[in-house]
Amino acid sequence: YAARLSGLLSPIRRLPHEILCEIFLYCCSPNDIRDGEPGAALIISSVCFRFREVAISYSALWSNLEVFFPPDCAMWE
Repeated sequence: YAARLSGLLSPIRRLPHEILCEIFLYCCSPNDIRDGEPGAALIISSVCFRFREVAISYSALWSNLEVFFPPDCAMWE
Protein backbone atom coordinates (compact mmCIF):
# COMPACT_ATOMS: atom_id res chain seq x y z
CA TYR A 1 0.00 0.00 0.00
CA ALA A 2 2.80 2.40 0.88
CA ALA A 3 4.62 1.67 -2.39
CA ARG A 4 1.51 2.55 -4.42
CA LEU A 5 1.11 5.86 -2.60
CA SER A 6 4.77 6.85 -2.79
CA GLY A 7 4.08 8.73 -6.04
CA LEU A 8 2.02 11.22 -4.05
CA LEU A 9 5.23 12.44 -2.41
CA SER A 10 7.00 13.05 -5.70
CA PRO A 11 8.83 16.41 -5.93
CA ILE A 12 7.00 17.28 -9.18
CA ARG A 13 3.80 17.60 -7.15
CA ARG A 14 5.33 20.44 -5.11
CA LEU A 15 6.10 22.63 -8.12
CA PRO A 16 3.89 25.72 -8.36
CA HIS A 17 1.61 25.90 -11.38
CA GLU A 18 3.54 28.88 -12.78
CA ILE A 19 6.83 26.96 -12.95
CA LEU A 20 5.09 23.92 -14.39
CA CYS A 21 3.58 26.16 -17.10
CA GLU A 22 7.00 27.50 -18.04
CA ILE A 23 8.39 23.96 -18.28
CA PHE A 24 5.47 22.97 -20.51
CA LEU A 25 6.00 26.00 -22.73
CA TYR A 26 9.70 25.18 -23.11
CA CYS A 27 8.90 21.57 -24.05
CA CYS A 28 6.18 22.53 -26.53
CA SER A 29 7.99 25.07 -28.63
CA PRO A 30 7.31 24.61 -31.53
CA ASN A 31 4.16 22.60 -31.06
CA ASP A 32 3.51 21.02 -34.43
CA ILE A 33 0.97 18.44 -35.48
CA ARG A 34 2.13 16.28 -38.40
CA ASP A 35 0.80 13.17 -40.04
CA GLY A 36 -1.84 12.59 -37.40
CA GLU A 37 0.65 12.53 -34.53
CA PRO A 38 -0.38 14.53 -31.46
CA GLY A 39 1.60 17.63 -30.64
CA ALA A 40 3.63 17.99 -27.45
CA ALA A 41 0.86 19.99 -25.73
CA LEU A 42 -1.60 17.17 -26.31
CA ILE A 43 0.84 14.59 -25.00
CA ILE A 44 1.62 16.61 -21.87
CA SER A 45 -2.06 17.22 -21.19
CA SER A 46 -2.72 13.47 -21.22
CA VAL A 47 -0.14 12.55 -18.54
CA CYS A 48 -2.29 13.08 -15.46
CA PHE A 49 -5.17 15.16 -14.13
CA ARG A 50 -2.95 17.94 -12.76
CA PHE A 51 -0.93 18.27 -15.97
CA ARG A 52 -4.18 18.41 -17.95
CA GLU A 53 -5.66 21.14 -15.77
CA VAL A 54 -2.47 23.22 -15.87
CA ALA A 55 -1.99 22.76 -19.63
CA ILE A 56 -5.57 23.64 -20.50
CA SER A 57 -5.52 26.75 -18.33
CA TYR A 58 -2.28 28.06 -19.87
CA SER A 59 -3.28 29.77 -23.13
CA ALA A 60 0.31 30.47 -24.25
CA LEU A 61 0.81 26.73 -24.60
CA TRP A 62 -1.94 26.50 -27.22
CA SER A 63 -1.19 29.73 -29.07
CA ASN A 64 1.82 28.32 -30.95
CA LEU A 65 0.25 25.33 -32.69
CA GLU A 66 1.45 24.60 -36.20
CA VAL A 67 -0.57 22.31 -38.44
CA PHE A 68 0.94 21.05 -41.69
CA PHE A 69 -1.19 19.69 -44.50
CA PRO A 70 0.38 17.56 -47.22
CA PRO A 71 0.35 19.09 -50.72
CA ASP A 72 -1.99 16.37 -52.00
CA CYS A 73 -4.58 17.02 -49.29
CA ALA A 74 -8.16 16.79 -50.58
CA MET A 75 -9.01 19.92 -48.64
CA TRP A 76 -7.20 22.09 -51.20
CA GLU A 77 -9.01 20.71 -54.24
